[in-house]
Amino acid sequence: MLIYPAMDLLHGEVVRLHKGDFTQKTTYATNPHRILAHWARVGVRHAHVVDLGASCGQPVSTALRTEIITQYNINFQVAGGVRSPEDLEYWLACGAHRVVIGSWALRAPRDVLALIKHYSPERITIGCDVLQINNRWHVAIEGWHEHTEVTMDELIHSYASYPELAFLITDISKDGTLQGCNTRLYHELTTRYPRLRYFISGGIKDEADLHQARRLGAWGCIVGKALYEGHLSIEELTTC
Repeated sequence: MLIYPAMDLLHGEVVRLHKGDFTQKTTYATNPHRILAHWARVGVRHAHVVDLGASCGQPVSTALRTEIITQYNINFQVAGGVRSPEDLEYWLACGAHRVVIGSWALRAPRDVLALIKHYSPERITIGCDVLQINNRWHVAIEGWHEHTEVTMDELIHSYASYPELAFLITDISKDGTLQGCNTRLYHELTTRYPRLRYFISGGIKDEADLHQARRLGAWGCIVGKALYEGHLSIEELTTC
């Protein structure tokens, strides 16, 4: 299982939100490079970087984006505000290892499928942020501000022609809570789609949660707040 430490950026600062709520923001660093340099020193191979501002039309500066991707020997998966071929091209040209497409993947699956074919499913991750409504997992988009009628299953089926494609499945109700991942959700995923490549995201607190994620069959796991609150160390992630 791949483990990706996460860094959420807002106005150039490293922050975490509680359940995606911008009014419940905690700032952990004003300089992301200090954290990234430490990650690189201890041997982090993959990292997940989210431009939170881009989801609201206020992306981090182009210079900072480029610096993050090019200065460190880390395979970056980047997310936030990727809504056009030009956005995707920009990140890949910068050297991003993978690019997460969320809202756009739901709004224009035909266009996104064409780009997956062009660039390879190994370079693109489909973001699927979900909330449970009436016992069904519905997809939220536009920085989680818009709840849709589209279900998680419908979104997955839209991309079934690429079984090697990875999905970033985030339980919004767990994100930033340190309450453990939603084992029921991911067990259902593994049962219904035994070959699905998916990242667990939301709620990871400690090493026991990482072991649980591995048992559930996750292809990858995103770890955010647990790092910044001291429940897990970056050194532990490199050895798990």
